[in-house]
Amino acid sequence: RTEPALEAWTQAWSAARTQACLEARSGRSEDALREDCLEHQRWQLASTLEVLATADADVVTQAVTMVSELPRVQACDEPGGLAAVAATTNSEVSPEALEQVRRQLVRVAVDGRAGRLDQALSQGQQALQEADALADEALQAEASYQLGAVLGREGDHAQAEQRLRASYFRAGSIGDDPVAMQAAIALMTTVGHRLARSREGADWSEHARM
Repeated sequence: RTEPALEAWTQAWSAARTQACLEARSGRSEDALREDCLEHQRWQLASTLEVLATADADVVTQAVTMVSELPRVQACDEPGGLAAVAATTNSEVSPEALEQVRRQLVRVAVDGRAGRLDQALSQGQQALQEADALADEALQAEASYQLGAVLGREGDHAQAEQRLRASYFRAGSIGDDPVAMQAAIALMTTVGHRLARSREGADWSEHARM
């Protein structure tokens, strides 16, 4: 069931990448962001394939979910997708250091989807430490979100809430609306359902629509 979905995703990504290369000749800033967005998506595919190539029986049961949660290729043509990239590229940190942490965060997300929670938690904590050391707010917001998501999968909902709140407010402070929205959606479930604070969960639902 995963092979047709992987093939369809790869074909869509390849077509988008070819179009982005053609449009990049115009020199517009959004074209560079689109290329960076697509490259970030390629990292996610590569990490997913790497995990699936060494999958044990438990990971195999998550294969369909892993593939279905690959990012929408079309997001790189949308303002929200480009805004998420812009937030991590408008930085005084060296591109090499940014890429290292961004790749690590991709692996955290993929391992989390695969149910490899010990690996995801360890890498998530390390990525947040590195983002803090770089003092890059966009990376800190993304790292807090990914770590919060893993903690939620592990069932540590109180710690997940703390990390997701940190992600939401940091992302909001720098105008990183995509990450803020992701954090608010996660908090809606974590607070409203898992921690049974339904009124607060409803409030986070409103934040997610902003």
